[in-house]
Amino acid sequence: MNKLKIIPLLLKLKKGKHEGKRRVHKFRTNYVELELKENITFNVDGEKLTDNKFVIEIIHNAITVYNDNTFINEIMK
Repeated sequence: MNKLKIIPLLLKLKKGKHEGKRRVHKFRTNYVELELKENITFNVDGEKLTDNKFVIEIIHNAITVYNDNTFINEIMK
């Protein structure tokens, strides 16, 4: 995608208005493989990983996420 076209799309993404746009494809999967032309750096759980190929796999029930506002406010103090 042309870099100039990415900017408006990222702004729509930030506002949550990106769905239904021509260049946005929505799908469900448990596995994604990214292969890039150049190396990029990902931050995974505080660890920097730099490569041009990444495999992301969803492991069901691997973690439990709690959304407890009292707890969040307490740790954010």
